[in-house]
Amino acid sequence: MTSINIWKLWRSLIRREITLLIRNRNTMILTAIFFIQVTALFPLGLNPEPELLQTVGQAVIPVCALLSNMLMFNLFFNDDYQDGSLIDLLLLPASPLWFVYAKVMAHTSVSGLLVALLAPIMAIQYQFDIAMTLRTALAMLMLAPVLSSLGALSAALTLGLRNAHVLPALIYLPLAVPALIFAMLALGRNHAADWYLLAAVMLAALFFLPIVTAAAIRWSVS
Repeated sequence: MTSINIWKLWRSLIRREITLLIRNRNTMILTAIFFIQVTALFPLGLNPEPELLQTVGQAVIPVCALLSNMLMFNLFFNDDYQDGSLIDLLLLPASPLWFVYAKVMAHTSVSGLLVALLAPIMAIQYQFDIAMTLRTALAMLMLAPVLSSLGALSAALTLGLRNAHVLPALIYLPLAVPALIFAMLALGRNHAADWYLLAAVMLAALFFLPIVTAAAIRWSVS
């Protein structure tokens, strides 16, 4: 296929994935509710000191974003695998990598953007100032592609396995720790080096993880 045809195919795949995510809006709503509830619980058990709340919030918000992303695992490949459309997508005249990228970008655009919009609102409970609130939104936007890529990889590695409800989380959580640490450091210290490291992790995840995910899908359906 020519580069123009591949680009058109990729855009159509992204539109398809976004449409499917919107149709599964119940899961999206549950993800938002989970993120709001968990982030709102921590200030209730802490002293209302601004410095303490800000320190805790810098860790709680990224962790809650990581955990809420786990609710979306079934929306990556499971439905396509169950109805057989995953085989058809793999038979498209393009590399499966494009299909994986479409999944990751659609997931990031919908769920990642949702968390990035909710995070500054929840930051109010932790008495973040305007600068910290803006940093929170930026950090969540940079963290979202990493979490989506890791979620896609975890879902692909366990695709088709019976009673594998916990296994994707066991794969996902350890791999997400480096990105989580850099996001916390960027929020807390606000050093340029921390933001560069977070950006490097984001780019590395977008480059390498979809390749591994595409290979895992091929292995799972073979």
